[in-house]
Amino acid sequence: MRQWSLKIKLTAWYTAITAVIAVLAVVALSKGMSRLQLGSMKQSLVRAVSLAAEEVDYEDGAVELEGNGEDILEAYEEITFAMFDLEGKPLYGALPGLHAPFIEGEARTVQSDLGSPQLVYDRLIAFKKHPAVWLRGALSLGTLEESVGKLHAVALFMLPVLVLLAALGGYGLARRALRPVEEMVGAARTIAGGEDLERRIPVPPAQDEIARLAEAFNEMLARLNQAFYKERQLVSDAAHELRTPLAVMMAQSEYALAQETTRQDQQEAVRVIHETGERMARQISQLLQLARMDMDKEPFQMETLNLTDLLEGIVQEMAEVARAKGMELKAELTPNITLQGDQLLLMSLYLNLLTNAIAYGKQGGHMFLRLWEEEGHILSSVEDDGMGIAPEHLPRIWDRYYRVDSARGSGEGHAGLGLSIVQWIVRRHGGQIQVKSLQGEGTVFTVRFSAPIK
Repeated sequence: MRQWSLKIKLTAWYTAITAVIAVLAVVALSKGMSRLQLGSMKQSLVRAVSLAAEEVDYEDGAVELEGNGEDILEAYEEITFAMFDLEGKPLYGALPGLHAPFIEGEARTVQSDLGSPQLVYDRLIAFKKHPAVWLRGALSLGTLEESVGKLHAVALFMLPVLVLLAALGGYGLARRALRPVEEMVGAARTIAGGEDLERRIPVPPAQDEIARLAEAFNEMLARLNQAFYKERQLVSDAAHELRTPLAVMMAQSEYALAQETTRQDQQEAVRVIHETGERMARQISQLLQLARMDMDKEPFQMETLNLTDLLEGIVQEMAEVARAKGMELKAELTPNITLQGDQLLLMSLYLNLLTNAIAYGKQGGHMFLRLWEEEGHILSSVEDDGMGIAPEHLPRIWDRYYRVDSARGSGEGHAGLGLSIVQWIVRRHGGQIQVKSLQGEGTVFTVRFSAPIK
């Protein structure tokens, strides 16, 4: 079954609503006109009968209209007058086809035996020396029915014309209103066909719902473009970073398998392969963590932690690593500082900062891990006295795969992912991280968190 387009649906709804409103308007107008005209006829009938009643009198034993009675009959020629005695016997005039009982002072509609209904008004006239009589005035409602019939005829003729005009106008309005949507669809198909996520959907000048829809689509395209760019960059950088250690492992394994290789050379080759494998494992782990962060699927479980105890455990672990590199790790930790956070992510945060300091420190150098509270904030810092970072490189150290070796020395075994992970973890905990560095003197990373309300 073929589905109607939105323009056709809007036109159909607009036309149907217009037709219903027109019909209701005709009905209301018809009833209103009938009520007003009927009210006017009742007033005219009551006035005429009341005036005629003042001119009724007996003459020579017969009841007649005297004085201005003839003038009243001429002025209200559409009204028929008749008089009856109390038993209903005609005394003056005639109202054929009307057999309704007499009711004093009430204008009412009575069905006539001869045709259209009549509007009837009765007046009881009493005399001192003669018996009372009934004066009845009757006014045909045929003119009222004729007027209503003409209105219905006009409405019956005009209604199809009005519906046609409504359909044409509704279609034009719907087409004009949906033209920006069609332009958006065309632009979206062009973007999808060319896979050019840099392009944007045109935003209509009118600040209406369609304009907001276009802006929302453009925001979505910008996020998709950023996501696709990160994905391509991740794949490209991962391939680039993993290619070198794979080449090293292949070369070392071929060397170890060579016949002329001694046992000592084979052990050295295996050691190199093992260290390279460990570096690859770290890189792959970081890549997976970055992928989870980009998809917002990194586990995040907030709990109350004793940050001091957590950092003491990290210091014990990293002190051995630092000594193996000929460096010394010192810690200044304020006791019993608590924080709302994810334990695993906070461990990753400080392990990355300390690993970074060890990688870019100097032989025989020192590292300092500090933790303290200040003005409602929890602050921590990781400081080294290594080569430092040149000012032009500082804004880029948070970029993924930033070539740290050109900024801070060799950085052997580090792919430039750690600081990106650090920044994400800090922001996820609602904190801030800053870096200060002087070439030849060292670098300080400072992390600031809001202290929990006690």
